[in-house]
Order: sequence, then C-alpha cells, then structure tokens
Amino acid sequence: MSTLGEFLADAARRLGEAGVDEGNLVAAWLAAEGTGIPRLELPLHANRMLSRENARELEEFLRRLLLHEPLQYVLGHTSFLGDRILTDRRVLIPRPETEVLVEKAGEFCAGRE
Repeated sequence: MSTLGEFLADAARRLGEAGVDEGNLVAAWLAAEGTGIPRLELPLHANRMLSRENARELEEFLRRLLLHEPLQYVLGHTSFLGDRILTDRRVLIPRPETEVLVEKAGEFCAGRE
C-alpha cells in the first residue's frame, strides 16, 4: 500500500511521461474522485494510507488516462453551467465555449419575448 501523496507524485510523473497535459492537476482530480477528499484538501492528507480498494480504483482511473481516455469519461461526470452531468463514450464532452454559447443564446431568446 502507498500513501495518497505517493500516488499523486507517481500519477503526475506517469501522466507527464505519457504526454498528458497538466499531469499534476489531472492526478489531483483522480485522487479527489477516488478518495472523496476535496481536491484542494489533498495536500492535507498526503500521508494518508490508501486502502487496497482505493489504490485499485485509482490505478484503474490512471490506466484509462494513460490510454488517453478523456478525464470526463474516466470520472463519469463533468460540470456544465454549474450542473453535474453524467458522461461516458456515448456523449460529447461539453467545452467551455459551449457554456458561453448557451448563455448568449439564452440572452438572445430572452430579448425576443
């Protein structure tokens, strides 16, 4: 077994070697999802030992990312306009620009009433 901090360091290194952008941030998102610890609180729990179940789940998340599967598919959700939406290979991952487009369309429609 390893600590949360060891997982984060190893995951960031492996993601970087695989060419994944922002490996530290992606590793933190994985760890937060896998442990239930808020992402910004992870450093406070760096010495926490991972359970076998946590370690297996995190390693599976990491394996999928190393195969360049999008983070949103690995986690199974993403945020869109403040709402949490489910994601998998059957759906398109919303881009930040899409949020702007939806907001502008709403403004346009509201002005036409």
